[in-house]
Amino acid sequence: MPTELNVFLFDKKVGKLRMPDAKRPLKIFFSYDSNYNGPSLSLSLPPLRKEFDEDISYAFFENLLPERGLLSEITKQCRISSHDLMGYLELFGRETAGAIVVTDSKNIPINDGEYRDVTHIIENYSVRNTVPLVISTKARLTLAGAQDKLAVSIKNGRVLVPQGYSPTTHILKPDSLHFPNIVYNEAFCLDVAERLGIATVEHAILFFNEKPYLALKRYDRVIENGYIRRLHQEDFCQAMGIFGSAKYQRSGIYAGIYDIADTARHAGINVEKRLIDYILFNIIIGNNDAHAKNFSLLYDSNGTTSLAPLYDTICTEVYPELDNEMAMSIGRHFYRNELLLSDIKLLAEDIGISCEYTYDRIVILSQNFLQACTEAIKEYPPDTAEYILSPILNIAKTHISQIINLVDSFRNDDWTHFCFKRNDASVNINFELSIHSLVKGTCRLYSPYNVSAHGETVAPQAILSTEECG
Repeated sequence: MPTELNVFLFDKKVGKLRMPDAKRPLKIFFSYDSNYNGPSLSLSLPPLRKEFDEDISYAFFENLLPERGLLSEITKQCRISSHDLMGYLELFGRETAGAIVVTDSKNIPINDGEYRDVTHIIENYSVRNTVPLVISTKARLTLAGAQDKLAVSIKNGRVLVPQGYSPTTHILKPDSLHFPNIVYNEAFCLDVAERLGIATVEHAILFFNEKPYLALKRYDRVIENGYIRRLHQEDFCQAMGIFGSAKYQRSGIYAGIYDIADTARHAGINVEKRLIDYILFNIIIGNNDAHAKNFSLLYDSNGTTSLAPLYDTICTEVYPELDNEMAMSIGRHFYRNELLLSDIKLLAEDIGISCEYTYDRIVILSQNFLQACTEAIKEYPPDTAEYILSPILNIAKTHISQIINLVDSFRNDDWTHFCFKRNDASVNINFELSIHSLVKGTCRLYSPYNVSAHGETVAPQAILSTEECG
């Protein structure tokens, strides 16, 4: 168990992690080097001339590690304690989220370009395999999260893991024994979000020995002059200085929508419009696991900060063993079926955006959702669409009906520049179509809503025609 590790950012040494007492592995302290004058590791770790206390220090670096059972399995295979943060980072800190490298070395090579082919291991991987991919491939890297995954580089159809300190370009996610078809689930959710104009992580489904993997292009990596360069990022648990175990708002610590928006404001960036789309999409698609670690800030070495693209979004409600409680409350409620119009107003206030804009986005996303689904489904085989994606669509249409009902109850004449008028007695967007019609192209989709400007009624339009479906 090391008592001191060096921390690098953008390939430059910035400071060190120190553990004074090996018998107390939870007490670690981070400090910047006295001559360091570069960007900070985190909003929670500004570049001050002091040693940060154990809670802030541990929380930031602990959030680089896998979670729960996955962490326990990895540490068991390595014969170290799951509480041994220093030992874990010594083994796996050479490639992490963002531009951070943690190592016992005093210097690291820049773009050493050494990789090892592990395609055969990926091809032979089974969802019943209890050995995590990072152990099977002997990769010296770490990714956060509870789901097994591996940071890799993909070149000419081959899967490579870094040797030394080489950076990766993709994250590879296999299917799951406990949550079957999660690869298709996440890919489809990202496909739909992308077609709705929401910024999403680039992704594709790859097959190795007929087994599907979700390949996610790392948004914190860019290629310049033929070399892979790390960008820095941190999730909002890191930015707020809280432990990963507190990522759910029910934990009683600051991990709600307001806290995310407020933290972003303190970072000096405007995230309101992007964040409201992320939140509304997760509500519609049935992703109840949109917690504070599934939102991140992205930093470039030139000082530019932005909200990272949407990632880790799946329809959790297709898995009946998972609770339908949302990770973060909307207004005062954690369950969709309890939401009131006042909760939508509070959501807008929490994010710091107008109610009018929020209602506008609800209607636009709801109206365009089926068109986005139709376009996305074309990319999948009919059997996959029918068996795997149909339940997601059924869940989403229920959520749209619920949220449109709330918006439909909005009748305040003070908001004269944003009005809703109904064409018929129904308050729901027309979902009377089957998955077969989406796949085979026999549908014509309409919205029963007329969105009017200054009270001028606009005639309903087909969202997608039969010809376009085909």
